[in-house]
Amino acid sequence: MNDDLIPRYWYNIAPDMPRPVPPPIDPLDSGLSLVDRLKEILPHHLIDQEFSFERYIEIPEEVRKIYREIRRQTPLLRARKLEEMGLGIAGTRGTSIDIAEDRAKFSSLLDRLGIDQPAWARAISIEDSLKAAGEIGYPVIVRPSYVLSGTSIAIAYNDQELALYLEKAAIVSREHSVTISRFIENGIEAEIDAVADGRGRVIGVAIEHIERAGVHSGDAIMVIPPRRLDRGIVARMREIAVTLANELSIKGPYNIQFIAKEGRVYVIELNLRASRSMPFSSKAKGVNLAEAAVKATIGPGLKIEGEFWEPESRAWAVKTPQFSWARVRGAYPFLGPEMRSTVSVASLG
Repeated sequence: MNDDLIPRYWYNIAPDMPRPVPPPIDPLDSGLSLVDRLKEILPHHLIDQEFSFERYIEIPEEVRKIYREIRRQTPLLRARKLEEMGLGIAGTRGTSIDIAEDRAKFSSLLDRLGIDQPAWARAISIEDSLKAAGEIGYPVIVRPSYVLSGTSIAIAYNDQELALYLEKAAIVSREHSVTISRFIENGIEAEIDAVADGRGRVIGVAIEHIERAGVHSGDAIMVIPPRRLDRGIVARMREIAVTLANELSIKGPYNIQFIAKEGRVYVIELNLRASRSMPFSSKAKGVNLAEAAVKATIGPGLKIEGEFWEPESRAWAVKTPQFSWARVRGAYPFLGPEMRSTVSVASLG
C-alpha cells in the first residue's frame, strides 16, 4: 500500500493491526458524524489533527480517554478546562499542568517544597512590580505563563525596561499570572529531560548549556554528559526531578530547567511535555524517551531499579542551534530568553 495515500492523522499504533484502508476523503469531514467516526477509528488509531475545544466536548464518553499529546503547547492550554468538563486526560492531570504552567502557582509550590529558586514576586500591577523589583534587585526577568519558545520573556535592568516588558507580557498572558524574578548572572544553565510513570519511577538525562544563563534553551549549545557540573549538583537536579514528579503525579514526559551557581541549584521552570531536546537526549543515551513516555502514560510503566535512572553515555554528545539571520535583511544577531534559532544539528563522538 502506498503510505502517501494515508492522511497524516492516520497512524496505526497497534503493531499487529493492518494498515487502514485510505478513505476517499478526509475521514473527519465524511458524511458520518464526528461521534460515529471516532467510534469507528478508535481505539486503534491516533488522530494527529488539532481540534477546537468545541469539537473535543462532542467526543462520546466511550472514547473520551484519549486526550493529551506529548508535544506542542496547545494541549497544555486546554488540559485543565477539558478535565473540568469531564474528559479523561491520559497522562499528567490537568490540575498539575496548570500548576506547572502558571508561574506564580509553580513558584509557590517550590517555596512550599523547600526547593531553591531565584527570588520572585507576582506582577499584579506595574506599580507593585516596580516596588518588588527594587526589593529583589536588578536585573530581573519577566515571565508570562503558558508560553512557548520564551515568548515575551525578557530581562530588565531598570524600571523603564521592566514597565515596558510587563505591558507586553500582560497582553500575551491575559488569563494567567506574570512573575518577575531575580536574574542570576554568571550561572551555569542546565536541564533534565525526563519521563515519569506516576508510580515513583523516573528516567532522566542531565544536560549542560555552554552559553551563559539567560539564553533560551532552544538557542543554547547543549552537552551530554555535563562537563562543568560536579556530581553533587547533578545529584541535586535528579532529586528535584523525582520530588516534582511525585508531588505533581507526573505521568509522561517533562523537562526541568535549572541554574547552578556556587554549589546551589535553582529551578527556573518545569514543562510538562516533551521538550525539543528530547530526541537529542534519546540519541545521546541510546534510549528512546518517547517510547518510554508512551509506556509511562498508557502502558505498564517504567521497569527500572530505584526512583531515578540515567542511562550511561555512549559518547560525548553536542547539540548546536542554527540561525537564519543571514536570510532576513535587517535582522540583528543576538541571543536572549526568546528563542531565535530555526533548527539544530547534533553530533556524537
